[in-house]
Amino acid sequence: MKTAENSGQERKEASYPYYDLEACINFAEQIKSLGGSKGTVKKALLARQVGLAESTPSFFQKLSASKVFGITDGWGAYGLTDLGRKFFYPQSQNDKQEALLEIFTSPEAFRLIVERFDGEKLPTTDIMGNIFHQELGIPDSWKDRVAQMFVRSAHFAGIIDDGGFLRYRAAVHTAIPVPVESKAPTAARSAQEDPLDIPASLVATDDAPKGVNVWSYSSQGKQLKVQTPEGLSKELWDKLNAYVQILQPSKDEQPPK
Repeated sequence: MKTAENSGQERKEASYPYYDLEACINFAEQIKSLGGSKGTVKKALLARQVGLAESTPSFFQKLSASKVFGITDGWGAYGLTDLGRKFFYPQSQNDKQEALLEIFTSPEAFRLIVERFDGEKLPTTDIMGNIFHQELGIPDSWKDRVAQMFVRSAHFAGIIDDGGFLRYRAAVHTAIPVPVESKAPTAARSAQEDPLDIPASLVATDDAPKGVNVWSYSSQGKQLKVQTPEGLSKELWDKLNAYVQILQPSKDEQPPK
């Protein structure tokens, strides 16, 4: 049977993966365990490792999907990419999360949804499937499955909150601490320089303890400080977000004079 790998179909369908992100991470883990971080692993050996025959669609689809996510690469023999090595062998506190977020947006289909809906509530999988079909030419038989894989992968990456809102950009800024100018007075950044696009003077302070970000916000003579650990976890983010929602004033509430 002619496979997509030797027919060129893989290249035409590289805009979307056949498996979700978690499945591809697990598959790449098998390549890593066989020495794929420093060299390549023959297809036959990899197939035996994962318990699939080389000629099965499932094996090809896992190979293809892990390549579409940018975790692995190769042809006939496979190894981890630089991005895959960054994920499996992080050399700093934030490497693993940074790599995971980059891996998530490697497929063109996933990147399209992030660019269009980040910060908003995700549409239904039916709507996302229609977007995939109309704008990327993903077949009817796959469009809804790809939409479902996007949702599962986003949950795995921790970028969908409890309300169903996509929080990719927020996760990126959580994973990458804003550098603090040492031995320099704290100065307000402009809205263009502010990494969170908040049109006010939200800045990291110079006196933050090691491993902690302290944010100071001033407006109309009032000051607000927020202290967060570097590499804020999803659990702590959920607690912080819930607390902020409690503090949100009603539309009719006026600030005390």
